[in-house]
This record gives sequence, C-alpha cells and structure tokens, in this order.
Amino acid sequence: MRSDSIQPEVPTPTPVVKPFHVKWPATTLLEQTLKRRPDFHADVHSISATAGDEQSTAYLIRDTTANPVPLGLIGLGMSILLLNFHFAGFIPMDAMIVGMGTFCGGVEQVMVGIMAWKKNNIFAATTFSSLGLFWLSLVAIILSPSLGMGKASPAAMGFYLSIWALFTAGIFLASFRRSRAIRVVFGLLLTFFILLAAGHASSSPILIHIAGYAGILSGISAIYTGLAHVMNELFHKTLLPLGVQHS
Repeated sequence: MRSDSIQPEVPTPTPVVKPFHVKWPATTLLEQTLKRRPDFHADVHSISATAGDEQSTAYLIRDTTANPVPLGLIGLGMSILLLNFHFAGFIPMDAMIVGMGTFCGGVEQVMVGIMAWKKNNIFAATTFSSLGLFWLSLVAIILSPSLGMGKASPAAMGFYLSIWALFTAGIFLASFRRSRAIRVVFGLLLTFFILLAAGHASSSPILIHIAGYAGILSGISAIYTGLAHVMNELFHKTLLPLGVQHS
C-alpha cells in the first residue's frame, strides 16, 4: 500500500479537565455519584496523607457534556430575526412572534444560560440567561393590554429598552475576549437596542424601522455563528470562519 494513500487521523476534541481534591468520607460519596453520571469520567490518583490519618484523593473529572453556546446563538438569532421583521415593517406583531419569543427567545435562552453555568462559562451564562428573561418580560409587556393590565407608554418603553442597551454594551465589551463573530453579533444587537430605545422614546417610526434592519443583521449573524460552531466541531476543521478569539 502506498504511503501517500494513508489518510491522516482526524484529531478528537480535547476534553475539559477539572482537577480537585476530596477527603474521606467525601471520596466515597463522590465515587457513588460518578457511578450514576455516565457523562463524567474520573481518573483517581491516591496521594499520601498529609494531615493525621485522613487520606486525600485527587480526581480528574473529564467533562464530556456538549457546548450549549451554539443552541443559544441559534435560538437568539431566530427569535430576534422574526421580531425585527415586524419592526422593519414586513410582518405584523402576531401570535407567531409571541410564541417564538416565549420559547426560543425566552425559555430556551434561560436553559442555555443554566447549561453554560454548569460548564463554568460566565460569559454565556450571564448573556443567555439575561436575554432569555428579556424575551419573557417583553412577551409579558406585549400581552399585558389583552390581559387588562394596561399598555406601556412610549417613555416607559424607552427606559426599558435603554436598560437593555446598557446591559448589551457591557456584554459587547466582554465579547472582545471571544471570537470576531461573537463581537459582530453583540455589536449589532447593541445598535438595535439603542435605535429601538430612541425610536420608542421619541415615538419615531423611522428610527424603529432602522432598528428593525439592525436587528435583522444581528439575527442573521447569530444564526451563522451558532451553525459555524456546530459545523466546525463536527468536521474538525474551519468550514465557517469565526475570526480570531483572544485567549
């Protein structure tokens, strides 16, 4: 067989290793827990006792759970995209947007935030949990008039959206420690919030219309970034570029 016909082995992703120490009887409890968690694997290394008769054991936990960030980005992108089709004037505000915002924008984002918290990803946990609650609060504001709870005034909506613009500005600054694609997503999302807040505060349909186009671009970029993470990981190479990520 010719040597040039041999295909190189595809590298496998490196698992996340989290070292920590436990002491008896916590060691026994941990071992029992690990037996019930097929998504974790442990390498046990005994270490000589350092204090009294207590035995210390070191565990290396390999986290084999999936990265939840692509799910969050895709859900965020689809829900933001549909909402801004309304603000751009293409479709009315109806049950489709409310349903999409409740589940893909709200429930899914909160779930992704919790999963990211368990992965020790403070950026994703904070971002997606907060944006999920934004969506749920927005749906509550939209449905309030039909429930007899009154309608938010333009000034109140301006303050509401300004608070979210301020939050997104902080997330945008933090995104400079992530890939260029993530920076684009949250830079466009920040632009959307600023324009939408200004449009509602001034009751300007033109600003709201422009904000809709900024939101559409943000939604498209979020969907692209989420799918790029999935494709690049599955094929073990850069099919869809994401830009340089700072370490």
